[in-house]
Amino acid sequence: MACKNTLANTTSKLFRKGENDVKPLKFDRRSQRTRALLSEALVALMMEKRYDDITVRDLLDRANVGRTTFYAHFQDKDDLLQSGFGRIVDQLSQGPVGAGAPAGQLLPSLELLRHIQSHRFLYLAMFRSQAITFIVKNIQGQFSGWIEQRLALLAGDHVPTVPLSVLANFVAGTFLTLVQWWMDSKTVYSPEQIDSMFWRLAQPSIQSVLEFER
Repeated sequence: MACKNTLANTTSKLFRKGENDVKPLKFDRRSQRTRALLSEALVALMMEKRYDDITVRDLLDRANVGRTTFYAHFQDKDDLLQSGFGRIVDQLSQGPVGAGAPAGQLLPSLELLRHIQSHRFLYLAMFRSQAITFIVKNIQGQFSGWIEQRLALLAGDHVPTVPLSVLANFVAGTFLTLVQWWMDSKTVYSPEQIDSMFWRLAQPSIQSVLEFER
């Protein structure tokens, strides 16, 4: 039980970092506290039941938050989950990038894989959810947008042979597909090994488009 509480506390803290909203909502202390309570409630409930079985009502009761307040911040529980994951990515993606930077800075893949391994129980629940197709689609969109911005900085004046939006979507999709396989399989590959596989798959395409070495 102590281990689960520690895991829940660690993950909920990560879910609360980088309060960049996806809605035009002014962030005051009350709003931040509400989002923190809902994130903590979601993590705690995922420790107790399948993600698909968690309802908005469950979240409201656990966080002691009203329905109107919930919908002022999130569209549904999937939106809550995705916003939390997005903030994790933002937190792990800190660091400057510019022309000549390594391709590995396009995505904090190793940091993400280590985080996923450390919180495997939660991510298994997410990837085995019936809503995973919708969730992954939205996460891939977040990843693609972020990667495309980094690609533009890395490309500089170089004219890519493929639109950067296409390359960004390909890299993001490759990473998420590999992560899903890793979660679903019974392999014992380490985050470092999965990261190496990912870059071996993605690197040739990146090199052919941007013509630089990782």
